[in-house]
Amino acid sequence: MTSLRDLTLKDLDSLVRWRVDPNVNCYLADRLKSRDEADVWFNGLKSNPQI
Repeated sequence: MTSLRDLTLKDLDSLVRWRVDPNVNCYLADRLKSRDEADVWFNGLKSNPQI
């Protein structure tokens, strides 16, 4: 079974690892390349949940 939940700060390291994987990111429009970029992206999501 799969369930969805809100992202947390604890998820960001895994997220970056997946998003730099060429087998995953070839399907993505934007690619996070670092933990710093992930932090900025995550903070943007939290400040504007409509994104």
